[in-house]
Amino acid sequence: MNALISGRANAAILIEKEEISVLRSEQAEPAVCHASALPHLIGDARDLIFLENVTQDEAARALEHATDCESALHLSLITLDGKLSAKVRAKAADALEEFLEDTAVLDYICGVFHARPLTGDSDIGSALDAAGDADAVRVFDLWRQIRRRQPLIEEAWLAWEAIDPATFQVPRDGLRAALVRAGMFTALVTARETNKVGGFLVDALLHPQFKVHRQVLQHWTAPLRAIQRPALVLETDDAEDWQGGKGRKAKRRTGGLDTFNRVESQKAAIVKLIQERDVSRARQFIVELIEDQMQNGGAEYAAKSLCDLAMEAKSVGLLEFQLELTEQSVQLKPDDGWAWAQHGDALLNSGRFDEADYAFIQADIYSEDAIGKKGRAEVLKVLGRLDEALTAYEQAIEDFPHDEVARRGRVGVLLALGRLDEALDSLPQHEPKTPDDWIALHMRGMILLAMRKTKEAIRVFRRGVEECPIVSSQSYFRSALAMAQLRRRNFTGAAEVLEAEQAPLLQFPVNVLRIHAYGALGQRDKAQAAYGKVLQFPSNYLTQRSEELVQELYHRFLNGQTSKHDDDWVDNEEFELLMAA
Repeated sequence: MNALISGRANAAILIEKEEISVLRSEQAEPAVCHASALPHLIGDARDLIFLENVTQDEAARALEHATDCESALHLSLITLDGKLSAKVRAKAADALEEFLEDTAVLDYICGVFHARPLTGDSDIGSALDAAGDADAVRVFDLWRQIRRRQPLIEEAWLAWEAIDPATFQVPRDGLRAALVRAGMFTALVTARETNKVGGFLVDALLHPQFKVHRQVLQHWTAPLRAIQRPALVLETDDAEDWQGGKGRKAKRRTGGLDTFNRVESQKAAIVKLIQERDVSRARQFIVELIEDQMQNGGAEYAAKSLCDLAMEAKSVGLLEFQLELTEQSVQLKPDDGWAWAQHGDALLNSGRFDEADYAFIQADIYSEDAIGKKGRAEVLKVLGRLDEALTAYEQAIEDFPHDEVARRGRVGVLLALGRLDEALDSLPQHEPKTPDDWIALHMRGMILLAMRKTKEAIRVFRRGVEECPIVSSQSYFRSALAMAQLRRRNFTGAAEVLEAEQAPLLQFPVNVLRIHAYGALGQRDKAQAAYGKVLQFPSNYLTQRSEELVQELYHRFLNGQTSKHDDDWVDNEEFELLMAA
């Protein structure tokens, strides 16, 4: 059989002939599933590994390793988060120490943190303190090595980023992920430290997985081979020498790991209930989770969990529950910028614009990135204050020039203002590789559609459906493709695209488009069913514009009344409906 493994999604998708099943780490046996469920099982996880000709036991072991790596990475990031309390970071270091006993997990974590320099938000000094407080020898050694090697890591990363995109025969990010998993970034930095980059290149060119990427490897190592580097002096500061400083002996620990596993198990159970839309039982589990985290981690950790669960609720369309969870989050940690931003998003989704604006103001006060400014700009856009929204996005870009979300937000406002050429010119021109690139490609298709270049837009949307590796983005390409087919009066094509679309956040516009497609084909029962689903959505979905569109389609196809609007009006309103999704 073949297997698709994701530690982040805690799933091994097993494929044997025409049968598909899913295995999770807590299950003894896989459960048979339908192909249509795969997007929900994997979500937008990007740590996918494909294995060919494996047994079920081999797939289970690969899944166990992948989930251990994901847990270790999560704990590593907690130790680096200087905004968290020392107690939380020490508990994370304690649990991480247990994972790093597995050398394969240790190699993976080393690979990740050798692949690019630490960002300004990473507090490695706090991470070292946390390791000391927890007697975590392996964690201490890991962060001391990563800190010492930061100049070398930056050199290797910059050399990678400088490679001409035309050199790659496969997606750049996919090859990079494979190199990280194979420990090649770690090996290169180690070779650079000892002026043995030439030897690294020889080994890399002989590697069975990477020898076909000769040009990439040569371009990557060329600037590092050109200049000999003085050997680095190892740190000998007694304050950070394990034996000479803290003077603590390593001991086997289980408490930190038990706490981490218990919390993760609780969260996994809550996520499952949210996906099943069992809000009542989810609430009960959340009360227990927050009580546990308040005792063992503090408000910071509890607030982050509530925000994580709120995003899960949003992903399945439970917007009222999203709002409830984010409200609890800001009550627990009123100085947490991320929590305020999540609360602002929930308020915006609920149509409570003034409160959303206030929440994003708080996010701007308590965060050091653009998230609050972007939120305020989006509120202005939704309110139709487009000139102010454009100014707000441009201010965010001026303050944070590398923020891709702010740049796309500006493009969205330009599109709403009808400045289509300017919007199109503001999008990246290179081939899509990253998630941000694919979102930008979707926006390009929408702008082409607004320009009435329907055939070009359809080509863009088809490419996204067929090539985009991100499941959630595929759904946006698919719904846009259906709308473009409706514009061409290809109702059969539109209906076929819409038939299997199940993305929760798109169900309102998708069912509106279904009314149009099925109604135009004379499939009255399907159109009536779609209309019934539209009416089940909360009142904040049915704005004055969207309600008028729904009624227009109802009159046209379900009750035979005379249309109030022409086809161009319907096309435009369907476009605006998808843009707002």
